[in-house]
Order: sequence, then structure tokens, then C-alpha cells
Amino acid sequence: WKTLSLLLLLGTGAIINADIQNHGGKLAGSNIGQFLQDIGQYDTVILLSKSMEENYKVGKVWADKNVPVYLEKAQPYYLIAQQKSSEAVAKLKSLSQAAVVKLEELLPGSQKNI
Repeated sequence: WKTLSLLLLLGTGAIINADIQNHGGKLAGSNIGQFLQDIGQYDTVILLSKSMEENYKVGKVWADKNVPVYLEKAQPYYLIAQQKSSEAVAKLKSLSQAAVVKLEELLPGSQKNI
């Protein structure tokens, strides 16, 4: 049901976008815009849209300024995690090879079936 909900949301967005594009890119002249005006919600939608745009700009400025600083601070931890995960993969590989050898000892010919 989650996938279908996502597809419904994307489809609705695509229909709304197509309607707006068919009317010159203006919400006011589109069928959706007319519907929103008819139910008295056009001004609210425009206000929310402008608010979202302003918040996006503020968030982008913050991210452009702060994310590189946090990435620089996190880099040593990232490198340690990368090293430890590489060690874990190597250990798991050797353990799996040892397990296959032990299985072959216990059940001869089982390695061919794996």
C-alpha cells in the first residue's frame, strides 16, 4: 500500500504540473487554480507556496554554510568507520572460507553444491 500511495502522490503531482504547464505556467489560469479559487483556498496555497520557497532559501544558505564544516569535523570518524568496516569484511570473508572448509570436512562434496 505504501508503494501505491507513493505512485498516487506522484501521479497527482504530475497531473497538476501538466495542468499548470498547459496554461502557460501560471497557477491562476489553470484548472487547479480555478478550483482553488472556487473553494476559497487559492490565497492560502499561494501564501504557503511563498513560505515554503523562503524556508527553502534559508535552509539552502544554512546548508551551504554549515554542511562543509560538519563534514570536515566528521571526516576522522568516517575514516575510522571505513577502516573498521573494511576489517570486518576481511574477517567475515576469512570466517566464511573457514566455515566452507569445515563444512567440506563434515560433509564431503558439499562445497560443489554451494
